[in-house]
Amino acid sequence: MDDRLPGKTILVVEAGHFLATDLLSAFVDCGTTIVGPIAKVHLALEIIATEYIDAAILDLRVSAEDAFSIAEALSAREVPFVFASSEPRLPTPARFDGYRLVSKPLEFYNVVEALFGPM
Repeated sequence: MDDRLPGKTILVVEAGHFLATDLLSAFVDCGTTIVGPIAKVHLALEIIATEYIDAAILDLRVSAEDAFSIAEALSAREVPFVFASSEPRLPTPARFDGYRLVSKPLEFYNVVEALFGPM
């Protein structure tokens, strides 16, 4: 078990439910609360504005929209996030160059390291 995770709340923004159930279960097994998956940008923005979030996993494409407005809201609150994509090199705006893009299928420890740094 990763001792950085108990008590953390992680927002998952994903339209297609591509995140494997076992990945989300691994977070829950480590004491993490998962909010989502959320499939609408406006709902994710409402959650960010009204709830405490420790970190987020963002699919680059949420329904017909991109997740950049969500990333901006998280950045403004200094909440770490990782972009997730099944496409190897989707372009992200330069303002997000410091954030990790993790390829699907997502590996638990890669996501944890991207969000909270190396152990």
